[in-house]
Amino acid sequence: MLDTTSFRQLLNRALFFPVLLLLALAAILFYQIGDLIEAASWVDHTDKVIAQARITRRIAEAMPGFQRLFFLTSNPLYRDKFDQLRVEFRKELRKLQQDVQDNMSQEKSARDWEIDFDRYLQVADSETEAFASGGDYLTWVRRGEDEQTLEVLRAHAEQFISVESGLSTERSARALRSGQIVRYSVLALALFFGTVLGFTIRKHLFDLSLTYTSALEQVTAKSLEVEAQSEHINTLNAGLEERIRERTTELEASNRELEAFSYSVSHDLRAPLRSIDGMSQALLEDYEPLLDTDGKKFLHRLRANSRQMAVLIDSLLELSRLTRADIHMEKVDLAALVTEIAAEMQAREPERDVNMEIHPVPEAIGDRRLLRIALENLLNNAWKYTSKQQTARVVFEADEQEGKTVYSVKDNGAGFDMAFYDKLFGAFQRLHSVSEFEGTGIGLATVQRIVRRHGGRIWAKGEIGNGAIFFFTLS
Repeated sequence: MLDTTSFRQLLNRALFFPVLLLLALAAILFYQIGDLIEAASWVDHTDKVIAQARITRRIAEAMPGFQRLFFLTSNPLYRDKFDQLRVEFRKELRKLQQDVQDNMSQEKSARDWEIDFDRYLQVADSETEAFASGGDYLTWVRRGEDEQTLEVLRAHAEQFISVESGLSTERSARALRSGQIVRYSVLALALFFGTVLGFTIRKHLFDLSLTYTSALEQVTAKSLEVEAQSEHINTLNAGLEERIRERTTELEASNRELEAFSYSVSHDLRAPLRSIDGMSQALLEDYEPLLDTDGKKFLHRLRANSRQMAVLIDSLLELSRLTRADIHMEKVDLAALVTEIAAEMQAREPERDVNMEIHPVPEAIGDRRLLRIALENLLNNAWKYTSKQQTARVVFEADEQEGKTVYSVKDNGAGFDMAFYDKLFGAFQRLHSVSEFEGTGIGLATVQRIVRRHGGRIWAKGEIGNGAIFFFTLS
């Protein structure tokens, strides 16, 4: 038989692996978030280098114009502007060289700019000297040596910017991949840990059941051999049952603690996501004039991914709350709830023309708040999947089947393939792509959880292109 010490050792071994797995997955997730932040930082750095390169190039391209104006008008202000741009070019080029110190090839390319610029200045200064001495400076201008040297500088600048644009594309792709890895890690953390924990607890209860059965067999054998020990056997049996109840209570407490821990981990993931979104928004607001189209697109994509992941985490938290929430039973008019929800949906999208048929149904006994959440998810699904129908129709009604009231929500929307029915009520399982219909894939899982907590069941029928109907019962 299994004594208290052995039982606790068995329980500790059963819980050790899930906890270790949780810590490992959390560490991986922490690393991936750090990698995501680093990737976003590199994207920002590359965009900054490209913007600095373009500023430097524009200064060089503006200088010949002031040189020509000086020759045509003899106005010294244009020559002063030319000299000012000369100083500004070297200042901006120094900044650019500092920004690319981490890249040897780009640093060399930036030095080539300086060589090209010095050659251009030699030609420009020769033209100015010829003009000041009354010489034939027009000969210099016609030869076009200043434009030729400046064209070499432009070519180097375009090559430099092209290389940096390639780096920006590569680093943005890395940031996108990191965001996807973080999102999938969150799903793995919730789903895989829940699966392993359930399997471990099931295995432990199975082992405990075998031990209990073995103990009862031993007690029965001894009772046949020695009638005088019957009282002792009964006492032993009662004590064993009491220990089973105690261990079951301990298991329930451990399960609650693990649920709370999972909730805490999911909740703490919001902070880095808010930071990523906030920094991306700050970049768009403060540096928008310096960003090209690709840079803005990448930052918008980064913000969209972080917000999508925040929605997924919120969905996980909501599903966790439904598991722990207390149920307050009362009479609930489901038809009235459906009417309220339909009015809210119509107010949100007044341009939609949806034929809502709400039939009188028997009152239900349940938690009003939870039942409203379930109906909101079912009706929002019907509203969403009929959005592409010219004439949308949603029906809420009830019927009696085998002595039970069966409620249903029917629509004429996109429907679904019954071959994938087993995925319909799974968390984060979608039978339609996000590009077709938005959503997180948690709605029907939430409905199923609520219905089961009310002692009922839910099922559905559907056909692609011909709508769907969802049935549910309550205890």
